[in-house]
Amino acid sequence: MTPRSVESRSLIATIEPDHGARIVSIVSTATGYEWLVPPPVPREQSTYGDTFTDRTIHGWDEMMPTLDACELDGTAIPDHGEVWAVEWTDLPARHPEGIRLSCALRSMPLTLTREVWADDTRLVFDYWLTNATATALPAQWAAHPQFAATSNTQLRLEFSKPDVTATGIGSGTRRWSELLQAGEALLPGSHLKVWLDQPAAAQSAMIVNGQNTLRMRWEGGAVRNLAVLWDNQQFSRERVLAIEPAFDRGDSLVATSEIDDSFRIAPMSSQTWRVTLVASILIV
Repeated sequence: MTPRSVESRSLIATIEPDHGARIVSIVSTATGYEWLVPPPVPREQSTYGDTFTDRTIHGWDEMMPTLDACELDGTAIPDHGEVWAVEWTDLPARHPEGIRLSCALRSMPLTLTREVWADDTRLVFDYWLTNATATALPAQWAAHPQFAATSNTQLRLEFSKPDVTATGIGSGTRRWSELLQAGEALLPGSHLKVWLDQPAAAQSAMIVNGQNTLRMRWEGGAVRNLAVLWDNQQFSRERVLAIEPAFDRGDSLVATSEIDDSFRIAPMSSQTWRVTLVASILIV
């Protein structure tokens, strides 16, 4: 399918339905600033079961139903889930000029649907996860935007409680402010991923690149956790900042599904949630 675009008064998003419904561009209309790492030329075609880091990492993917490859009840679930690697189905949009796409999972009897539409200055991402079976099912979702970053990029999280801590692989549990400094100071060829320790500690973030700002908000009862990834050219060809709201705190569906309060979608039901983006110019 041909790439398609949605435009609000502050942002233009370009989506490739046949490449995992990947958002390949998010541009501020006021300045022309590109927020995402751009795709390679020529395009790379992925297929079900591919390893996520074997491709040239770019754009914004959806992670479902896991981040780490794992095996659940005898079923192998691919690296970073499966929906990023396959073509999505085009559906009638619910909003004018919206783009509504859907993907039926192969590893689990679930369907993920996303509609991107414009609401004045905002880009709105509405999500539906549907379970048409008679059994409650676990699933992990996380947004996976690869925001282009520099050594001067600033990340600001708005916290609902004081003294927030986070846990990073290889760096242990520390105050968020300390891990933020560590992420921004990464040496080339390294990365740092952290999970906030308190559910729902943050529901929004702002990225500042010079005069350009991008505010990202997420809402919905299932979206309770947040991971942040800094990658200074270990996996991506460019410096990257990824803000990853998620259902559960952890990368493996097997591990998260063993937590007492882990997300499970009820039988014969749908779960909905929303992410919004708005860009502005920083006045100094």
